[in-house]
Amino acid sequence: MTDFLYLCYFVILHLLLVALLVYVLQLRYRLKQRHTVQTSTFSQVQDPAQNDSQITSSTPQTSEAWRDKVSSLISQHLHQTGLHTGDIAQMLYMSKRSFQRRFKAEFEMTFGSYLMMVRMTSAKALLQESLLVSEVAARCGYSDLSYFCFCFKQYYGVSPSHYLPQRPHQLTQRHNNKPDDR
Repeated sequence: MTDFLYLCYFVILHLLLVALLVYVLQLRYRLKQRHTVQTSTFSQVQDPAQNDSQITSSTPQTSEAWRDKVSSLISQHLHQTGLHTGDIAQMLYMSKRSFQRRFKAEFEMTFGSYLMMVRMTSAKALLQESLLVSEVAARCGYSDLSYFCFCFKQYYGVSPSHYLPQRPHQLTQRHNNKPDDR
């Protein structure tokens, strides 16, 4: 009788494992379909006689699409104060290091340099709309106003307050330094 129970137990356990395996494989297939992201194909080594063993990362079409996707993600999350390579890499379902390597190969600069360029370009455009410096800093992802001013001055050579376009009421106040005749 115990042999029969062991056999039944073994058969049931085997069926449960097969069902679990089928479920995991179906789940994997569904996740692949849901989260398909265009990423580069495996790097291919060119003929050493042609280009000194240079490695190509991907075809130009996928490179352009990848650059557009990364630029779009950075623009969408520009207001976040702690935007790092790991955040964008996670959104693209890549490891942080793979993202850094591909980013540098595609954009020919580091992620930090590119992020600074995008933030400063955005800040310049927002300042031209006569927004407050503190509001511009927040919209560009800076929580510390003094650090934003420091970065802006390093990048453009002038502080954000000096870059602001002169508003009509500010111009009259600066030019009328004499007190009121009341």
